[in-house]
Amino acid sequence: MSLPYVRRSVALGWLLAPAIGGCLTGPSSIGEPRETDSEVGSSSGAGSTTGDVAPQTDDGSTSAMTSTSSESGEPAAICPEWSPCGTPVVCGPMTHHCGERTAIDDDGCPRPFCESNEECPAGYSCFRPNDWGDCGAHGCYEEPSGACECGFGLDCNANAHCVPEALVPPFGLRGDDFCAQFHDDPDTCTTVLDGYDLGRCAIYAGWRFPPGGTAADATPVSRCEFTLDGSAGGAWPTCDTDPGLTPLWRAAGDDVVVILSPTDTIPAIFGIGPDWEGCEAPNAPATELCFFGCS
Repeated sequence: MSLPYVRRSVALGWLLAPAIGGCLTGPSSIGEPRETDSEVGSSSGAGSTTGDVAPQTDDGSTSAMTSTSSESGEPAAICPEWSPCGTPVVCGPMTHHCGERTAIDDDGCPRPFCESNEECPAGYSCFRPNDWGDCGAHGCYEEPSGACECGFGLDCNANAHCVPEALVPPFGLRGDDFCAQFHDDPDTCTTVLDGYDLGRCAIYAGWRFPPGGTAADATPVSRCEFTLDGSAGGAWPTCDTDPGLTPLWRAAGDDVVVILSPTDTIPAIFGIGPDWEGCEAPNAPATELCFFGCS
């Protein structure tokens, strides 16, 4: 689904710190092995290989590698065949975020995109950041010179990429779905999948209103929602009586559910499913309903 306008300023803030190593799309898809004229050495893990590649000249002979790593002058590492780039990018806080669950491995080699675990190398699982409140990566590509070009985009997409399977939950499990099983039961709304550090479940007090309802029709509910710690950044209006609380709403069939969220701990905003919106949205419920819990 497209990102509602009320979230675009927040989405840009997340994306300008490309924690998942997003990349610009280019002439070679990140989801397919790059084309090579000679066989790459066998892989021995994420981003590490054995054997060197000696590029062929026009007459069929081999020449020394000309790609070098920064500062050292030594030959650059060769990325696995499943990477869209033959040589790695430079990792660092001002260049590309690499390793862990990002779309670039510890050695700077872009990981392939995927739609299922079957499309990933052995020992890897398909991981979609959007299922856990974050944005997917964009593509990396190899220039004719052999350089690997990566950047980031300004949209919040649902792309998935291959990650070592020990670092991610089973493919297809989503934060929203995991927490939804605890709706209306505050005693069992618990932390999401301990060990993955992907967010948590949190219980929120709320109210349900029928179509055309008024404040007199409010029915108390509680919602167990997948939550990311982080400030709303002023993107949503807070309660006049308590700036530490932010009212949010979402459709629930024909009804509307309104909750109060701590302003510095908000439900995940980038999920594939229906998302919470602020009370300033054009389609928001009437003021008396959207701000019902503030009074």
